[in-house]
Amino acid sequence: MEPNAGDGQRAGLCAACAHVMVIVSDRGSRFYQCRRGLADPTFRKYPVLPVWQCRGYEETGTISRSEES
Repeated sequence: MEPNAGDGQRAGLCAACAHVMVIVSDRGSRFYQCRRGLADPTFRKYPVLPVWQCRGYEETGTISRSEES
């Protein structure tokens, strides 16, 4: 999924990070899950947004998206 115009302001670095998975609920809420946080406890699974500094940030042009049921 391509980031939309407001993602950078709401999520900060997470909007363009290679390690993010954007989860969209049935109600349309967006949650930014840090996949680094799944294996490394020094990273939060769901960081407080917006994130402006992160030692694990790696830039990418797209955002992964998963929809929860």
